Amino acid sequence: MEHIYIIGAFLEQNGFEVIQKNESENFGNYIAVYSNGSIFFRILLDKSQLSIEIKSYQSFEWFDVSLVLCMVDNKSVSIKSLGAKEIFDFLKNKLREVIFLFNNINYPATEKKLKDLERIRSKKMFPDA
Repeated sequence: MEHIYIIGAFLEQNGFEVIQKNESENFGNYIAVYSNGSIFFRILLDKSQLSIEIKSYQSFEWFDVSLVLCMVDNKSVSIKSLGAKEIFDFLKNKLREVIFLFNNINYPATEKKLKDLERIRSKKMFPDA
């Protein structure tokens, strides 16, 4: 669980503040939401499964950080989940670019591209659907 604290500390060092935090001692589940006023990061740990999602203040829709990585790095969509180290390295190297993509001006195009990537990933996960 140390990895979620490292990612959270990194976000705080880069101008984000915790706006929600919940940790279950019995099951090891964890949720924290960080915001800088225009972009939100949600870190979830549920049954040892790590998930990090991003959304704009303009939207109610959260996007998996792995889709954002595919978009930023122009990689093909994978159904494989990213590990904590991959997520941290991505945020460490590309946080400013992510913030730029989720800003007021760029968000509509970002949202469209991420929804396209979601459709591609869904087709890879469920090819017969």
